[in-house]
Amino acid sequence: MHLIKRNLIVSIVSLLPIIWCFSGLVIYSDGKKALAVAALISTVFILIHFPLSNLKNQVLERKFLWLLYAYTLFGLTAYMTYDYGSSQLRTFVAFSIYFTVVPKSIINQINLKCLTVLLGISLTIFFIKEYYFIGITSRVWSINAIPMATICGCLFILCYYFIKKTHSNTLYFYILSLFLVLSTLAIIYSDTRGVWLSILIIGIIYTSNNIRKNKISLKRFLIIVATISIISYLSINSIENRISQTKNEIENIENGNLNTSIGLRLQMWKAGLYIIRDHFITGVGEGHMKLKSELSSKGIISKNASILSHYHNQIINDTVKYGIVGLVLLIASFILPINLLFKNNNLYTNLGYILIVHYAITCMTDVPLHNAQTHAFYFCLIFILTYSFPPKNKLLLSSS
Repeated sequence: MHLIKRNLIVSIVSLLPIIWCFSGLVIYSDGKKALAVAALISTVFILIHFPLSNLKNQVLERKFLWLLYAYTLFGLTAYMTYDYGSSQLRTFVAFSIYFTVVPKSIINQINLKCLTVLLGISLTIFFIKEYYFIGITSRVWSINAIPMATICGCLFILCYYFIKKTHSNTLYFYILSLFLVLSTLAIIYSDTRGVWLSILIIGIIYTSNNIRKNKISLKRFLIIVATISIISYLSINSIENRISQTKNEIENIENGNLNTSIGLRLQMWKAGLYIIRDHFITGVGEGHMKLKSELSSKGIISKNASILSHYHNQIINDTVKYGIVGLVLLIASFILPINLLFKNNNLYTNLGYILIVHYAITCMTDVPLHNAQTHAFYFCLIFILTYSFPPKNKLLLSSS
């Protein structure tokens, strides 16, 4: 019994940054700062309790680390020259060191099903805190609604994926169903159209593909659809208001008024393309604000668009600020994980593809790899999906 407790403590302390990404990171706004502390604690603990003889092999085998190293090196260079986000850099430094030293024996103890439940509990705590204790009843949450909706989208995908693979008479099935409902409600009330679009596209394609291949029963599919339909009906006012707002914004744009939510995005994209045309190689860092002000004075964009800090498009945002290197690193953030998932072909390869597509779609209307919470969550999640599960052909049991 004493040995079991000791091993449990060793595992928890060693996995502290990963556990934090599914809990504290999404509960309060300063959770992003505590992540670096958690990584430091785990790194020191691992260095004391585990041999470092496999360190070289781990660096060579974990090619995802190479992307983190590249981001860290570029981030440090950019931070000391023209600018780089301190939250992003802090995460890259922490993850680069932690994911390098954490041993394979610890990584293979990660249970994504348990982490999904932990994420569901943590997001539930966040929304209870927001609505019942702080009294916030709109999308103005203590953590920006767009990145929180993006993470809720990840919870929706995780729950949907595991529900398909879980017996309907188990407690875990009902827990997942509850979190599926809660994540759907959160996504709806966030009024985040980019996440709505992502979940809608993924849901239709994934579900139709599974029905076509008979990987999900019609009964279970109808239960899921009925549940989501009921939730949508109960939230009909929020959905109708957002649709009506979108129609009004499109009409305003057609009449020449670009000072709407969609119109401002179009102006930011236009400004970004102007800046990229002249600064594609190096980017301009925070100097982009001055350049946007100049574009505003020339009447190319409005003053309202010139004061916004990012471009609501990850590709434009990273290319404007960091040039061709930023663009290459961004593309590698999606292409490399897809390649690694394909080569590893583990139990959650398809899940990895879906989550990457989710982030890629949200990158079209937001900057999830710039925001501290969604940025850290993505890189942690990809590392788990890529390295914490043995390949299918090495499994003794096919249970998922």
